[in-house]
Amino acid sequence: LTKVASNDTDVSVGEVITYTYTFENTGNVSLSDVSITDVHGGSGTLGAISPASVASVAVDEIVTFTADYTVTQADIDAGTAITNTATTSATPAGGTYVPVDAVESITPEAPAPASTLTKVASNDTDVQVGEVITYTYTFTNTGNTTMTDVSVSDVHGGTGTLGAITPASVASVAPSGTATFTADYTVTQADIDAGTAITNTASSDASTPGGFTPVDAVESITPEAAGASLSFDKRALVTSFTMVGDILTYEYDVENTGNVTISALVVTDDKIASVNCPVTTLMPTETTTCTANYTVTQADIDAGTVTNIAEVSGTPTDGTLTPVDDTETVEGTQSPELAIVKTALTT
Repeated sequence: LTKVASNDTDVSVGEVITYTYTFENTGNVSLSDVSITDVHGGSGTLGAISPASVASVAVDEIVTFTADYTVTQADIDAGTAITNTATTSATPAGGTYVPVDAVESITPEAPAPASTLTKVASNDTDVQVGEVITYTYTFTNTGNTTMTDVSVSDVHGGTGTLGAITPASVASVAPSGTATFTADYTVTQADIDAGTAITNTASSDASTPGGFTPVDAVESITPEAAGASLSFDKRALVTSFTMVGDILTYEYDVENTGNVTISALVVTDDKIASVNCPVTTLMPTETTTCTANYTVTQADIDAGTVTNIAEVSGTPTDGTLTPVDDTETVEGTQSPELAIVKTALTT
């Protein structure tokens, strides 16, 4: 008995291997009910041997049997030769028949693990504070072996914390198969203040025959451009003055109307030496109210009004800030009056 495979080297997944069994009656009596059995070592199932049997084989006659086997992914993953042993069976016209074996091995193609990883952000331009960015990681098995325990890690460059990557792992990814992972990141004010792209690097991991080489994927998202601005409103808490020494109290309302944090906030007033601001750093939308007092002078009474100009300035974390000013006028009440005293110098 001889057994030959249609291909015995670098067999690949899905390839159909045809085994040909050649039986020759080398004895001196006819054989009947000749058949072949085959114990196959592959992970799949050997097809039926055809024909199932031959009714009679004369002396020196040769008969042929065949069977097909389809190579499986598990055969490639195993990385070892697929060996099977065929055995003959027959009934002789006389004497005793001794079964004969034939062994054949086929070698799968060598394991060649390979993969790709892509990473895409749901938005990568002009991202804003509080915006939730969803990262989608797509892992593709581009090799010829099954990969197990596939996972993705991500070193994120944002000032906040990247959410958990889900799923944590995928049990198995077959060749040409893909696995998708996602994670969310919420943009912080510090990201906007930094004014630079938020870059992070994802890396894949897996187990596979032949060893796994991690693959990286980099993605950057760009915060919206810095726009530093303040709104400013100055108001007097009294509406008029009447005499020297009156105290005029002013309030200065400041709001950060831009998108970056502003520090070193300062309010100046051309008639007041010092303006008190309880807060000198404002994040976007935050407000503060500064205060100052002014003491009316004789010159103010003579002028009939007190007009002063205030200005607010600060230092943005990114970009430039144009100072903002506001003017307030308080009217005075003038009461001109002369007193006359007449005195006789002689009596």
